[in-house]
Formats: sequence, C-alpha cells, structure tokens
Amino acid sequence: MDRAMMAGTAAKAVINMACWDILGKATGLPTSALLGGSLTKNPPGFCVINFGDPETGVKDALAEAEKGFKFMQIKAGAVDPLSDAGRVKAIRKALPESVTAWADVNAGWNLDQALTYARALGQDITVPLEQPCRLTSHCAEVGRRTDLPIVMDEGIVIMLDLITAHAAGVTAINIKPSRVGGFTKARTLRDAAIALDIKVNIDDTWGCALTTAQNMQLAASTPPDRLRAVDLFTEWISPMIADVPRMQSDGRVDYTVLPGNGFGSVNLDMLGEPLFQVTG
Repeated sequence: MDRAMMAGTAAKAVINMACWDILGKATGLPTSALLGGSLTKNPPGFCVINFGDPETGVKDALAEAEKGFKFMQIKAGAVDPLSDAGRVKAIRKALPESVTAWADVNAGWNLDQALTYARALGQDITVPLEQPCRLTSHCAEVGRRTDLPIVMDEGIVIMLDLITAHAAGVTAINIKPSRVGGFTKARTLRDAAIALDIKVNIDDTWGCALTTAQNMQLAASTPPDRLRAVDLFTEWISPMIADVPRMQSDGRVDYTVLPGNGFGSVNLDMLGEPLFQVTG
C-alpha cells in the first residue's frame, strides 16, 4: 500500500488491521499471539481527565480512581501554562500514590510555554509530560532543563522518529496503530521501543469497541514490564457495536482468546452500508 499511496496512513491502517483479523480467524489464533505472543494476560487500562477547572479535574480523577483506573492521562494545553500547572498539581496531589498520572499537551505548546509550565509545576511533584511541543528537540529540551520524564506521541510515526526520540532521552512513547499505518508497523515500533528500554502506551486517536479490542491485542503482546497502559474507549462510549472485554474493578482488562482482533459478532445494522469492499 505504501508503494501505491504515500499518504493516507489512517485509511491504510484499517485495511492492515483487517488483514490481521482475517489471519487470526483463519488460523484460530488471537492476533496478540501473531504479534509476538500473549505476554500480558490482563493489561491495565488508562483513562483521560479532560480540560476544566482544578476542582472539576480533581472530582473527575477521583471518580475514575473509584472505578478502578490506576493510570490517568491529564489533558493540558487548552489554557495558559500557569493554570494548567495548578490544575495538574491539584489532581496529582489528590490521587493516591498507587495511581500513575501524566500530563498530555498534544504538541500544543512552544518551548517557552512548556518551560513556564514545568517551572510552575515545581520540583516537589513529578508528573511526566507527554508531547509538550511539536519538535522532538524542543520536547527533549524541556526534559533536559526540568528533569521531567518526557513521553512522545504525535512525533512518533516512523522508525527514525523513535530512534531520534531515544537519542534525545525520551523515556516513553504512545503507539497509535491508526497513525503509524496499522499493526504491522505498530508491532515493529513496539518491538524496537522494548529493545531500547522505552515504556509503551497503546493508544489511538479515538474509537469505540473495535478500536479498543484492537488496542488490546497489541497491549497483550507487549511484555508487562514495558507496557504502561492501554486506552479503553469502551469505558466512555456507547452503544457498543460488538462485544469486547471490559475493565474490571482492579483497573485491568481480561485477555480474550477469541481468534482475530478480539471482538465478538459485529452489529452490522449499526454500521450501515459499507463505503467500499476489499476482495481477494
């Protein structure tokens, strides 16, 4: 597909992951087994704490912790860095130490704003920072000057991005199959990150039941000591177009042995007519 079309990564990812689903169903194996083995039987999920005032953020975070979530991504970058720092600090201090939290800016700041946030956050609290700036060099500079662990997300698309991030001292990455082109490339990046001793989040831009099930396959085939968490869209999206594993009270998702990408029968009536069909 890359030879036929350079762009369109998300569209190619859908076809690629469908091919993995077909392979799994043909062999009677879950896709996780085909992606490297079922290494993490019950991956931990992470939730997203959205924008808002500090009081709302604390309330939302405590509610998610009550549900069982042990990993939380706190959105930042919608307001000024000083306000974001105060909000992130309030949420982190309200959560128990057993909960891992990090702030995600989605590349929304320049270097000046990112450094302002980090200074305002202070040195009495450590909250890893995900993709504060567009450039990897700027993200790395934030980490160098502040000692905050840096997670890369939007900046990781191809292998060169990962190697550059590792050389710059990045400690973790988000892998989004739809951004990198599907399972085939996501697996390659994941395996390289593991070899480079980099923590991995399994995530995607957005989705529902099928995306969550697909994320679970990549997460389940990741060694538990290198997997941070996997995004669980099914915990806040309804209705479901397919049966997929759901999060338990301990914040983890039970592994499924269903062949293919890990979802049950799909409600085709909810999907409507297909936009196109691919035949062999």
